Amino acid sequence: MPPTEHGRTYYDILGVEKTADATTIKAAYRALALTNHPDRNKSPNATAEFQLISEAYETLIDRHKRQHYDYDLSNSASTTTTKDTKNNTGAHSGHAHSAQENTSHSYRAPPPRPKPKPQRRTPPTTEAEKDELLATLTAEQETLRKRRTEAQTERDAAEQRIEKLDSELRHLFTDIFHVVGNLEADETRVAKFAAKYLLGKKGREELRVQREEWEAQLGELVKLRRRKERESHDAWLRSWDLGREVEGLGDELDDARREIEGVEREWAEKVRKEGWRAVWRGVGKGKGKGKGEEKGKEKEKEKEKEKEKEKEKNSG
Repeated sequence: MPPTEHGRTYYDILGVEKTADATTIKAAYRALALTNHPDRNKSPNATAEFQLISEAYETLIDRHKRQHYDYDLSNSASTTTTKDTKNNTGAHSGHAHSAQENTSHSYRAPPPRPKPKPQRRTPPTTEAEKDELLATLTAEQETLRKRRTEAQTERDAAEQRIEKLDSELRHLFTDIFHVVGNLEADETRVAKFAAKYLLGKKGREELRVQREEWEAQLGELVKLRRRKERESHDAWLRSWDLGREVEGLGDELDDARREIEGVEREWAEKVRKEGWRAVWRGVGKGKGKGKGEEKGKEKEKEKEKEKEKEKEKNSG
């Protein structure tokens, strides 16, 4: 039975609320049947409309059929809402698990968490500061690596739980449809005119007890299915969140690795430049000392020449 017919639900067709009781549904059906019966209504669509009204009435007047129709209707509404949301936002994310080929549950992905901004660290000026900074960065990198491993392990466990819950849900739906088949077969058997008399009081009592057991079993199965669906949904959300965390930690690890490489590269450049400065300072000092020594020797030579000239004058 389709949840909707050309956009109308069985409640819309009968013109009643979803909370309508059996008396209200019967009254609405009788009023519509009088006006839409093909013998009274000459419209070419009267027969199809009357069949639709009858189908709606037969479904909603029966508590068991109505329960399953409401369930199908709620699933249809949630699926439509999810599709509309995807079309409007352009989002293509989520996880779907199916109990049957035509039954699925789609979940919207939560928004991504903001990526933490990297800290600005003061460049080291001494080798001790450099070693301390590298030790800090390496420890942070190891912590990130452990967190990512733990998150990935937890995510794998969540994915396995989703698969297990999906399998349990498929078995639950099989059990539900088996019980539904028993109830529908029971309805068909009891609905026959002859069965009301041939079964006898004892037979009818046994059928009533059996039906109550099936209905109780069905109620428990439906409750269990809903709980499993919630667990599966929670596990999927956790898996998604852990996946985002693993990606974020991977990015942070890359940032930490680049920061360590940057500190080592900058320090090597600093050492290289300082070495060249020391060399050039040494060369400069060496050149100045040589020139001073040469000037001192020239002055001594000049003094010796002057002394020799004075000696020559005195001897002459």
